[in-house]
Amino acid sequence: MDTDPTTPVHAKPNATHFSGLSEFCDQPGSDYQQAGEWTRTCQARVVSCFAGQGMPEEISLLCCLAVESKYKTIGELPQWAWANFGMDCVGFVSSYLIALGQFQKMVTYIPKYKFIADVARSIDDIKYDNAILWADVEGGNAKVRRNPGNNSHIAIVECWEQYGSTLYVAQSASSKKGVDFDRVYEIVQEPKSSQRDRAYWKIRPKGYYTTSKVVITKSIPIFAGSN
Repeated sequence: MDTDPTTPVHAKPNATHFSGLSEFCDQPGSDYQQAGEWTRTCQARVVSCFAGQGMPEEISLLCCLAVESKYKTIGELPQWAWANFGMDCVGFVSSYLIALGQFQKMVTYIPKYKFIADVARSIDDIKYDNAILWADVEGGNAKVRRNPGNNSHIAIVECWEQYGSTLYVAQSASSKKGVDFDRVYEIVQEPKSSQRDRAYWKIRPKGYYTTSKVVITKSIPIFAGSN
């Protein structure tokens, strides 16, 4: 096998909106008045849910609203939810780190991770909760691919085998393909330079020949994504 099965496919924002949702939430005695306020003041978060970058709690709330407002029936909900919601690579990593307490909000710009936690320069810097950022190398410098598009991708290290140079990784290839836990990557080459911009690695999925150049961060610290 010579191709990486995790090649990301980035979802485009779906502009779907619920007809009369705000009016439904604002009905006297409605249990969803706070939800209605959220949909009005945080429209960007609503759109993000349809673009693969919503938190599970946000997606759950939108599903509840879809049924309660009669936009969808219980029977229609699963197909509608599968078609519209999911997590792309950075949506998954952000939600993962929020759940662990490292982040307090979504961080969806992939190159930012390189500066949140600094870069790993040797195998001794690999612990857990390291972010793996797919990169291109130009003139010896590693440039993290910007999202969306350009084959940008980010994953998170769950655990590792220090002496086997093996990484166990959690990732989402796209909002449609779903989350992939315990994907095994082999470290083919450690960084040859300790300079931040030149410290890139070569890895490949176990059983595959094609390598990817990546920047690996140090472990993401607690509250790193609060600002």
